Amino acid sequence: MVRYIKEDEVRRVLRMADVVGCVERAFRDRAQGKAFDIPRRRTLQPGGHLHVLQAAAPELNLIGFKAYYLKPEARTFYLHLINHQHGNQEALIEADWLGRMRTGAATAVATDVLARKSASVVACFGTGRHAQTQLEGVACVRRLTEVRAFGRNRERQAGFCETMSSKLGVTVRPVRSEAEALAGADVVNVMTRSDTPVFDGRLLEPGQHVNAAGGNAL
Repeated sequence: MVRYIKEDEVRRVLRMADVVGCVERAFRDRAQGKAFDIPRRRTLQPGGHLHVLQAAAPELNLIGFKAYYLKPEARTFYLHLINHQHGNQEALIEADWLGRMRTGAATAVATDVLARKSASVVACFGTGRHAQTQLEGVACVRRLTEVRAFGRNRERQAGFCETMSSKLGVTVRPVRSEAEALAGADVVNVMTRSDTPVFDGRLLEPGQHVNAAGGNAL
């Protein structure tokens, strides 16, 4: 029997610390040839795009794919889990929140390995929904004291600061310039759909760790 897991169930049970551990294992297993993935495939059509990502974890006896369809008025995300040995489908999972958490966890793993152990100040470029879990991921592996958020949409920027300040128990404040965000930051989170640089690279300081994610359109 296929188990169907809804978004509200995913939100209720997923914790960032657990997801970070899973993503770290996935990266390690892939590096050791124990897990496999195939780059994103796209079917581009007028009015909507279908994206498919595939992966296999034989040691977990699982293989599967995530498929999501994007169009201006609708977004649907599903993860299909298949039994690696027998080929039967184990679960169908609504995967919007799952994808956001996975992306944030990947940021956490990178930050934990590459950023200074004393890192405590984060500059955020982008204040959308994925930016929230990206920041939550960093907060999972470093003790934060300050977060600066830069975004072009002032209303969204204010909402991001209010939401994340409450969630993390850390001051998340809006800034008005790229330079103000970057000065003295230890970690730089970039989560936008921009296909051009969002700040002048000359503003970066030695030792700053940059998590660059977001737009992947072709």
